[in-house]
Amino acid sequence: NSNSSTTALQQRKQQLTPSQIPLPFTATKSDLDSPTFHPRSHTLSHIAHSSAHTLLETNERLALDIRTLDSTMQTLVYENYSKFIDATDAIKSIGTNVSSVSGDTNGLDRLISGMERIQSASSRSERLLRESREAVAEKLRIQRLLTRLDALLSLPQTLR
Repeated sequence: NSNSSTTALQQRKQQLTPSQIPLPFTATKSDLDSPTFHPRSHTLSHIAHSSAHTLLETNERLALDIRTLDSTMQTLVYENYSKFIDATDAIKSIGTNVSSVSGDTNGLDRLISGMERIQSASSRSERLLRESREAVAEKLRIQRLLTRLDALLSLPQTLR
């Protein structure tokens, strides 16, 4: 039932002459962006109720809008294409790196060996420096205590 009334309404609009079209169909941006916008009614109303000068201005504005949108669309296409190419190159690079790593077990063995040597050297340095580090920490603790003691000893003279 709803479809038949919508179809009847659309057929009635198609049969209207320009002078029969009501005036509310104006060339405003809000009407053009409306989800209920009817291009045929809008166009016929605009032609019927506008001067030739207004129609030419509308034509110029629409042509400019079309060129602007076309330029924007071309820019977006180019940017997206560039991003696609960059992503493709990155994926190809990742694939190459994975292939070289999986095919080069000698390189992995060298890496593991190097990391083990670094771990061993770090442990050896830690053992050798532990006593020195503890001695330095003890000397710093003593220095702080001596500084406090000096401040306490000089307090009576400062109070006088």
